[in-house]
Amino acid sequence: MKKLIPYLFYLGALLTLVGVALQVTRWQYAPYLVTIGATLQALAQLNSPYTGDNKNIKRLVRQQFLATILLIAAGGSMLYFHNNEWILLVCIAAFLYFYSSFRIPQEEKKDQN
Repeated sequence: MKKLIPYLFYLGALLTLVGVALQVTRWQYAPYLVTIGATLQALAQLNSPYTGDNKNIKRLVRQQFLATILLIAAGGSMLYFHNNEWILLVCIAAFLYFYSSFRIPQEEKKDQN
């Protein structure tokens, strides 16, 4: 099962990306792709928790999980509001993922030294 978790995360990220890209064309199933993809990402993150004691990395991992929750909310927003409210949620989630993806390796490197 541990070997399957990264692939689950990558599949979820791919589905989310494709869903967001297809939402621009107003494809009717795009919100479902976003919601399913973000849910797969959340499941992957829940099954691979950070077990160290570095508070900064714990905070960054929580930020990543918050970004995943925002992506799930964006999928719901696509389904129920049918306007462009979802763009704000996706932008905030993308910023949180971008920031934490650069900061976590830096913190791990500092932790090793």
